[in-house]
Amino acid sequence: MKSCYLYSFYKEVLVKDKGMQMQNHLVIFFPYKTHTEVELQLRDYFHNSTLPDQLIILCLEFNKDSIKKLFEKDSSIYDYIPKFEFDENHHNLCLLALNCLGEFTSVIGKCPADSYINEIYNRGLIKIFINNGGLIVSQTANHFVFPSGKHSNRFLRTGNVLINGNEIFFIASALIRYFKRDKFDALYSDTSSINSLAFAYINLLKELNPEFTESVLVESFGSYTMFEKLKFKAKRNTIFLVSSSTSGSILKRMTD
Repeated sequence: MKSCYLYSFYKEVLVKDKGMQMQNHLVIFFPYKTHTEVELQLRDYFHNSTLPDQLIILCLEFNKDSIKKLFEKDSSIYDYIPKFEFDENHHNLCLLALNCLGEFTSVIGKCPADSYINEIYNRGLIKIFINNGGLIVSQTANHFVFPSGKHSNRFLRTGNVLINGNEIFFIASALIRYFKRDKFDALYSDTSSINSLAFAYINLLKELNPEFTESVLVESFGSYTMFEKLKFKAKRNTIFLVSSSTSGSILKRMTD
């Protein structure tokens, strides 16, 4: 089992005495309390990847102590990140921990601006979507018919994206940043294919908040079906997850 999600992206940054430079930013996200075989993951990653200029480690409040120990000075982990050394001033390394309210705090190094954290997440989410084939393009003259009745030669299959556990938890941590809830009663998804994300989100919240002990109802409302054919009522303290909506009409119907 992979204990972390690794990805990199290039970003232009201002370097002291050197001006603007393109640098490789490596992000490592740790969703679990244990992180076995992370050295093996790093070795395999760098077998085909460019060396990093910046290292960003993302973890959660409940595992930040063990992750901090993993990246402390003189740790053997740096043997598996070629030419990357621990910086006493933390210019090229930061370790951030996410809490149940969607806020990041610095564990090692300086906490970057929210705009940079947003970019880190946007880049990571896009890579998951592309690498796992979230967009399906029809071949020849075939096309897709959406639940709304519209036609297209492209189809978003979100279920394809939810394959690897550490990536699912990465998406779930993004939800925590936007759904700033410590507790809620129910969670409805528009399709059962994304229920794994719903359970990962609830799992992270409960790990981050020991007082969150209540059971949460998780159900799928079957895309347009429940709104078209059934009378549907939800409590005010409810979260809805919509996998994708090419037309946006399902969102309009929900709010109406």
